[in-house]
Amino acid sequence: MLVKKLFVASCLFLLSGCLSTIDSTHLQTPTPVPDDAAYTKIYDESSQKFDFIDKFVTKYKVHITQLNTTFRQALANRYEKVFFEPQPLLAEASQKTAYFVTIYSSDRHLEDMADQRIWSVQLRTGTSVLKPSAITRVQPKERWQVFFPDINIWSSEYLLLFDQAPAANQPDALNAVSELILASPTGSITTRW
Repeated sequence: MLVKKLFVASCLFLLSGCLSTIDSTHLQTPTPVPDDAAYTKIYDESSQKFDFIDKFVTKYKVHITQLNTTFRQALANRYEKVFFEPQPLLAEASQKTAYFVTIYSSDRHLEDMADQRIWSVQLRTGTSVLKPSAITRVQPKERWQVFFPDINIWSSEYLLLFDQAPAANQPDALNAVSELILASPTGSITTRW
């Protein structure tokens, strides 16, 4: 009987001790992208989404975000809200024309945008056609998911950089239409910005 009382008393003591060690007043989760109205507006204006479907089969899904000056500033502001420190993300993208691409395909080989045997990536502005100077796989997903809501466990993410100054740095290019072309044996997508 005494053993049961000691057992119950120790369980209650340990349980209350465990419960009182968590101070939930300092726990905070980042605002989901859809709830961050200022960021969502700029994100939506800078992004395009495509589902490439052939004969009722989804070959791939692509979400492309142009990393223009306005979007990079919104991203830096959101970064500060999420991580409580200022940090200009994607600094290399500020001197070049850049795109953030999220791709999903049931064929894992088709997801590798850096594989030039499968993908042809081009940027057309007027008569100029550029190949990317870099196609970099972006990781870890968890860090980028709070900025790009289309990232999921099945997708692959890439940063496409082109050796062309952003339109904001070129007064003549402000009104020029740029086309980002992603072509694979399965099909191609042309985006206009």
